[in-house]
Amino acid sequence: MTTERQRSANRQNARNSSGPRSAAGKARVGGNAIRHGATRRPDADLIAGFYRMIIGDPQAMAQDVLHDPLARAAWRLAEAEVRLLLARHAYDAFLLGPDPQSARARGEAKLTALIGDAGPPLDASSAAERKMLKALAGFIRQMAHGEAAEQQRQGALLHRYLADAETRRQRALRHWLKLQEAKIQNKANF
Repeated sequence: MTTERQRSANRQNARNSSGPRSAAGKARVGGNAIRHGATRRPDADLIAGFYRMIIGDPQAMAQDVLHDPLARAAWRLAEAEVRLLLARHAYDAFLLGPDPQSARARGEAKLTALIGDAGPPLDASSAAERKMLKALAGFIRQMAHGEAAEQQRQGALLHRYLADAETRRQRALRHWLKLQEAKIQNKANF
C-alpha cells in the first residue's frame, strides 16, 4: 500500500517533471511525434476512401457513422488501415534510407570541412603524423558509431509503431467481423 509520504513525494516529482515550459522548449519537442510521419493524424479523405471500400458503397457518407454501430466499426477499421499504411510507409522509407557506409562518408566530409586545406597532405611518415591520423580515424569511427546507434533507435521506434498499428488493425477487423456476423445472424432469424 502506498504511504502518505510516497504520495507526497510522487506529487512533488510530478510538479517538477511537467515537460517543457518555455516557448523554445515547447517548439523543440513539438514535432517529435510527427518527425517520420508514422504517427501523424491520418487524412480524413483517405479514411473516407477506405471506409467506402469496406462498406462496399462508393456513395457512403461519413455521417452514417453517427447512427450505425456497423458503420462506426467500419470507420474504425478504415482509420486503422490508414494508420497501418502510414506506419508501413515510414518503416519502409527508413529501411530504404541511407546505407551504413554513408555515415562514414558523412563523417569524413565533416572532418574535411573542419580541416580544410590546412597544409600539405599527411603522408604518415613521422610518428606525430601517424598519431594524428590514428586520432582522426578514431574520431570518424565515433561519429559513424553515434549515427549508427541513432539509426538503430529510430528503427526500433518505427518497428514499435508498425507493430502497434498492426495490433490496432487486427482489433478493429475482429470487431467489424463480429458485427458483420451478428448482422447476418439477425437477417437469418427473420
